[in-house]
Amino acid sequence: MANSEYNSLPVNDVVDDEVETAQIGIERLKKEHSFIHFICLVVFKAFSPGIFFSSAFIFQLSGSYGLATSIWCAGGLFSLLGTLCLTEVLNSTFDPRAQGHVHVEGLRTFIHLWLTLLMLEPAFQAAIALILSTYLLQPFFHHCSPCSIAVRITAIFIICFLTMLNSLFVTLGSKLQRFCNCFMILVLLSIAAAGIVKMSQGNISKLKNVFRGSAWEITPISLALCAAVFSYWGQTIPKHLIHETKHQKRKLPLAIVLSLSLVMVVYILDNTAYFIMLDKIVVTPGQTIQLNFADHSYGLGKWLGQAAVVICCFGSIISSMMTSSRLFVNGSIEGDLPDVFSMLHITWLTPVPALLLNCVITLVYFFADIVSLIYYIVFTYCLFMVLACVGLLYLRWAKLVVHWLFELPPTVPALCLIPSILLAILQLRYTWTTSLASAVLFLAGLAVYYLARVRSGQTPATILSLFDCMTMYSQLLGNCCEMKV
Repeated sequence: MANSEYNSLPVNDVVDDEVETAQIGIERLKKEHSFIHFICLVVFKAFSPGIFFSSAFIFQLSGSYGLATSIWCAGGLFSLLGTLCLTEVLNSTFDPRAQGHVHVEGLRTFIHLWLTLLMLEPAFQAAIALILSTYLLQPFFHHCSPCSIAVRITAIFIICFLTMLNSLFVTLGSKLQRFCNCFMILVLLSIAAAGIVKMSQGNISKLKNVFRGSAWEITPISLALCAAVFSYWGQTIPKHLIHETKHQKRKLPLAIVLSLSLVMVVYILDNTAYFIMLDKIVVTPGQTIQLNFADHSYGLGKWLGQAAVVICCFGSIISSMMTSSRLFVNGSIEGDLPDVFSMLHITWLTPVPALLLNCVITLVYFFADIVSLIYYIVFTYCLFMVLACVGLLYLRWAKLVVHWLFELPPTVPALCLIPSILLAILQLRYTWTTSLASAVLFLAGLAVYYLARVRSGQTPATILSLFDCMTMYSQLLGNCCEMKV
């Protein structure tokens, strides 16, 4: 720990009302989430504005409504199984008497933090920011796609602005997130309702021969499945939600199944509405599908669809930033990350170092386009799933766990392991550049873990000195101080 000019800032000394709603959320809470409340929280996290891009992309690759709907169902089931496996393996308690439990637990925690903080969340924020900037600029490009440079510049401004917003205000980010999430659910439900009303009026001619024109090649199906998995962004349930939920072992699996099943049904109804109410020529990835849908259904022009997507994307990015900052702080306090990431700004009471690093990592991903980011995210997620499923089966065999959050049958991780491996192999074949970049970064994480040995206290002196410098300059230049729990 570096010598600091500032005293440590205990959490209890911060204004209590603000700390309870701050995005860092390190306070110890009681188990107060009921069954219904937990379902609502998972649904809020699982709904993603990625559907506003993936719908058109999947329609184009599949060639028919029937195959597109099948892909959405397959993506939903895969995400459902993945969520169950990840939730169990990341929240199991190791037996302190078991041999090697320290190494296995440390490796599990570090890989989770590395994949989430450096690969999944920043890439997801970049992808949603690019979707948001595309929708913002599309009205200025009437008959063509927006300029890629303008889209990237707008997306960079969005990420920097939201980072500044989360750094300056403790509670505003949480309030905006809740509002935007509620608004996104209303938007998706209104789309589904419009489709149901249209079908009730007898407009079902397009639903005859739904598999006509399907592209049954393995390449478009696998790439479309990646877009579907990207839209189900509720795969990892935050630990604080799990620990604050009543009757975990009995109700958590059922709550996850019900919530993600509800998301899958809404997505299918939304895509049915798109298919019925839009012309085939409009449903292309070069167009912003929600703007065209608003034009055809609500009769209020494209501005309504644009406002809806903007609010939804803002909420999703803010939620992802809050998740990342909370993981940075938790990882730092538990000793898996440098101490600098657990520091708060003295005046703003926000984890500024964690937010700034998240912003920098996200900006790096703007060198890629939306489609490449989707392939990159899904390949990384498949790697994560392979490790989680293999780890889950190994922990059952080695009996290293003394307490399971809930015990899934061995067939569940086995069923999830097979499509994860197949999808990763197909991506290596057809999108090898993004897949190779993801694999290299993942292997770099393993190298960093074995080099630094953060958990075992064997960190080399040079790395400790670097961490001390980061901590000291964050205190001096960033007006931050250490937070003690």
